[in-house]
Amino acid sequence: MLPVVFLLIACGALGLAVWKQRQAIALLKGDRKAIIGEEHRMFSFLDKLGQALSGSRTRSELYHFILNGAVRVVAGDHGALYLTDPQKQALIPKAITPDCPPLTQDLLADYHPNTPNEDLRSRLQLHAISLTEADPFFADCLQRDGLHLNQLADHAAFRNLPESERAKLPSRAMLAPLRFADRQLGLLVILREGERFDVNDFAVFRSLANQTALALGTAELSKQAVAQRRFQQELENAREVQRILLPDTAPTLAGFRFAGDNRAANTVSGDYYDFIPLSDGALGVAIADVSGKGLPASLMMAMGRSVLRANADQGASPAKALAVVNRILFPDMRHDMFVSMLYLVAHSGRGTIQLARAGHDLPLLYRAASQTVDEIDTPGLAVGVDHGPVFERDTQDITLTLHKGDCLLLFTDGISEAQNAQGDEWGLERLHAAFLDAAPRGADEIVRHLHEKVGEFVGEFPQSDDMTLVVLEKT
Repeated sequence: MLPVVFLLIACGALGLAVWKQRQAIALLKGDRKAIIGEEHRMFSFLDKLGQALSGSRTRSELYHFILNGAVRVVAGDHGALYLTDPQKQALIPKAITPDCPPLTQDLLADYHPNTPNEDLRSRLQLHAISLTEADPFFADCLQRDGLHLNQLADHAAFRNLPESERAKLPSRAMLAPLRFADRQLGLLVILREGERFDVNDFAVFRSLANQTALALGTAELSKQAVAQRRFQQELENAREVQRILLPDTAPTLAGFRFAGDNRAANTVSGDYYDFIPLSDGALGVAIADVSGKGLPASLMMAMGRSVLRANADQGASPAKALAVVNRILFPDMRHDMFVSMLYLVAHSGRGTIQLARAGHDLPLLYRAASQTVDEIDTPGLAVGVDHGPVFERDTQDITLTLHKGDCLLLFTDGISEAQNAQGDEWGLERLHAAFLDAAPRGADEIVRHLHEKVGEFVGEFPQSDDMTLVVLEKT
């Protein structure tokens, strides 16, 4: 009888073992099927994400597509996508699923599960999370590669909350920072109420977060590159317009020879010079330097040129012409911007010129008879410093008499203040010496020689300011 009992027990044990093995195999098959399904959903999402990035979706649509796709891949119930603001001071909610519970302590008190609350939903969608005074839960998330919590209420950030508020938290959570090239782009959050997130769920989620960060970062770089190319094209267009505004050849006037040159430090220049034919046969000559560099300075330069040209032939003296320029430009100039200008009028067949200076560098006069160089010191206030009365009181005309071989040099401070790699300036002393050396050879040689000497001094050091030269030679 006993052998039969033992036989029955052995058979039962064997049957139980077979049943358990079959159960284990079934579970493994189920897990494998679940993993395969999860991975299939992820690859499908990544493929569609690539299409979304290259398509015509708005930013808001893209953010909701990313969040909804992430929730679907890991079979979550709720989720949120936060991105850092441009100043990296806060996490800004960009997409939140409907009825998503809040995870910040200041909103939990007003949250009631399964109870519609549009006001709370609006607050949640607008609620930025400070990174300078970070919520302890989000601060912990951002310092890690990811968080995988199957009892969210047990996190240290929530342990001291009243039990009534801890009970409002969802059971499960996965969170991952979105990082790209050492930049903190934001945070992805997925929540679940039912089944636990397993290790595979978390691995898939982290991979998904990494791919999302890569996609967002790459898209941002692409956007910046497009904007940079567009801006560069606009600068090139501005340079071409500015090139047209500058003289392409020196004018002719009986008794004088002229030469001029402008070299921008950047794509566009805040310096300008101009030769303005006047109706009585005279020629106006202007040089100016707008404070600052780049596009704002070049736009102000163009405005100054237009205003001076529009008023130079009204029979006014140089000082009065500059007064008109100041009155017209002053209302539109920023408080930190000004324009130094010098304007003169040379008359055909005469040896005299009339000149006014509005805060510009002092012109240099070479006297052929004595072979000396002197500064022409004239009063004058820069354009944009005063709205009118003081400018017009201080800016005065002077008359210079030139003899054969005399040369007048006008320049901007990009010439005298050109720096070398050691931070030394070329300076007025070197400018005087170079001008004196080249002046006997005429206007064109002066311009060529000065640029050559400045170049030798500066060497390979980048040009830091616009350089403009204008020379009048009495023939």
